Amino acid sequence: MTQRKSPLYYWDTSIFVTWLTNEVRDSGELAGVAGIATEIHQGRANLLTCETTFTEILDLFGDPSLQQKMGQLFRRPNVVRVSIDSRVSELAGKIRYFYQSATDPSQRRSIKTPDSQHLASAILYKASEFHTFDTGLLRFSGNVAGHNLAICKPSVNQLVLNV
Repeated sequence: MTQRKSPLYYWDTSIFVTWLTNEVRDSGELAGVAGIATEIHQGRANLLTCETTFTEILDLFGDPSLQQKMGQLFRRPNVVRVSIDSRVSELAGKIRYFYQSATDPSQRRSIKTPDSQHLASAILYKASEFHTFDTGLLRFSGNVAGHNLAICKPSVNQLVLNV
């Protein structure tokens, strides 16, 4: 991976679905995905996701051409695919347990295993931002089972050039 002077964005499956399929979304959301993709393509940002993404994409579409498109993306040196190793699995389990066993019933949540693997990977690999369109995950921004993690929809600041 390139040096860590540029941001490290984590994309969950929902962002890849939008990017791969040109999914119909709010124009601001599409612009955010396109802007981050451009930053990655130009080497101004790094991208991270875990193996779970590839499984979910194949489960959703069963289209080998989408897997091929992702494979091409992951040949870039600033794009990293994280394995679900024992550290990721352990933290994912702790995240799920934290919310399932919350003493305050209003804080109890059921987090799917793939979502917990995404969150754990982003935390362990110190992502600058976790990008998702999943409203269930967006509500955890800033505090994922006691871990600081910025969770948001992808966006790119628009720069105004004075000429």
